[in-house]
Amino acid sequence: MTEQPSSILKRLQTDLLDPNVSIVDIMRLAIVLSYELHYDELNLWAQKELSGYKEDEPLPDYRQLQCGAMGTLFNGYWKVTQVLVPISMIPDKWLQERLSLLEVRDGLRKVADVANEPELKMATSAETMYLVNSAHLFESGHSYIELFLTVSHLDFAQVLDTVRNRLLIFVLELNQAWAGDTVPRQEDLHHMFTINVTNSQSGGNMSTFDQRNQRVNYQYNAAGNINIETVNSRQDILREVDSIREEIISARQAGVLDKDDAAKADLYLSDAAAEGRKENPNKATFKDYLDKAKSHLPTIASVAGIVNAVIKLIEIADKVL
Repeated sequence: MTEQPSSILKRLQTDLLDPNVSIVDIMRLAIVLSYELHYDELNLWAQKELSGYKEDEPLPDYRQLQCGAMGTLFNGYWKVTQVLVPISMIPDKWLQERLSLLEVRDGLRKVADVANEPELKMATSAETMYLVNSAHLFESGHSYIELFLTVSHLDFAQVLDTVRNRLLIFVLELNQAWAGDTVPRQEDLHHMFTINVTNSQSGGNMSTFDQRNQRVNYQYNAAGNINIETVNSRQDILREVDSIREEIISARQAGVLDKDDAAKADLYLSDAAAEGRKENPNKATFKDYLDKAKSHLPTIASVAGIVNAVIKLIEIADKVL
């Protein structure tokens, strides 16, 4: 490797500032630079951006877009189109998130194509539509027969701009650090990359990409909402069930909990909450739902706190229900 900034680095800096050079071509050049630097994190990030992120891979923050939901209602007689989903009225917080947060997993070329479409409607799955209709949001008997997520094409354009801007800042800092007689150390490259590309002031605020496994910073009960030791009544235990459901969402977003496992665990916790709110809840049924939720939580250290919280609720249920 040369001891002065390479021609690849200089070309990359020029291309990043040229709006006529596509982000796809720029990321290919970034892969070339990663080999020159022997820096795997840049290589892996660029490849993921080009090829897309798999369903079980954590997403960078800029690929998680706020969205809304609307669809067509029908009650057997009357059809109403373009009706917004009243997301705040849906009791299931996991479903609320599913309707208000769009994960952009496609490669950059497809993201660029979508960014050029003025009106975007993305059909939800049949399962999502069924869950929304199960919430019985309309007293008129209407149900959705079509359901879409709505998001602006400008949000997709912002994904492209964010990738370009973060890479540009990394390249500019790299150029400065490479101005002397020595190539930047791997430690320095990692610091520049995590601060400027993964956007983490501590080097770990979002997923750290690693080819061997996905490492993420996740702290159980960081918000302090789970307080099992304070449970003395039925209302207390229901409050804790809701807090554990929120914790499962946090663990899933951090990438330490599989989507399917999170969805199934949350579903059983929702059933437990519904049973607990009945006038005469069945204690055995309540505990069974909690146990089924626990069965879908993996036995890994990162979610051990959630598992232990569920186990404690099962034990406490005998006293408060």
